[in-house]
Amino acid sequence: MRKVLLAIAVLMVPMSVSAQITDCPNCVLGIYDDQGLSKNFGIWDQDLTGPLKSVFVGIKYDPLLIEQLSGLTSIELSVDGIPAGPFGPPAFKGIPDPTVTIGTDIRTPDDEVTGTGGVNMAWNSCLPGDRAVVQIDMLSLSAIPMDIVLRVRRKFPPSSPSIQQQLITQCDAPIFTATTVSGGCYVINPTVPPGGTVDGCELDLVDAVEAQTWGKVKALYKD
Repeated sequence: MRKVLLAIAVLMVPMSVSAQITDCPNCVLGIYDDQGLSKNFGIWDQDLTGPLKSVFVGIKYDPLLIEQLSGLTSIELSVDGIPAGPFGPPAFKGIPDPTVTIGTDIRTPDDEVTGTGGVNMAWNSCLPGDRAVVQIDMLSLSAIPMDIVLRVRRKFPPSSPSIQQQLITQCDAPIFTATTVSGGCYVINPTVPPGGTVDGCELDLVDAVEAQTWGKVKALYKD
């Protein structure tokens, strides 16, 4: 019970007018193809990968602030652009399991003025370093289009009207400083190579082996 109460207290921090709020524009909550956060693009094809596709929301910190800001205790976000599935909202889970989760649909709502969407998650201990924090499992029974862009956005509505960005709380107990961060993006079935851009989302560069493998997979996919 004490751990649950602590996690709830962490989630309540940004709601307090007196809470300390800071900004880390070079800290990024992004979306990646694997839990190691290696690249922000991937293939989802019925024949090659099957009807289920998993992506991972992960945090990468500003290298210049690694001594001051290098871990989190909670997150607040939504994900825009997830293709509609046949059975409602996509499944998602925190990594590791959070102590508290608020929200059942991680998607950004279509109506951003009155709609509700996104989640809060809090853990009872510090999650240090660059890491995956959420796994999203998307399901489709039909062909997946090219160049679908997913983006990390804020929660709707946010926990505090004064915070209009995606948010984490730091590990600096008992303050748990609320920190706004940048939102990253991910491209499903991109038609451009690594380093290219789709609708403002720049694909991560990858090493030579990965690039060669990607080229072969793309050739199969186009066939």
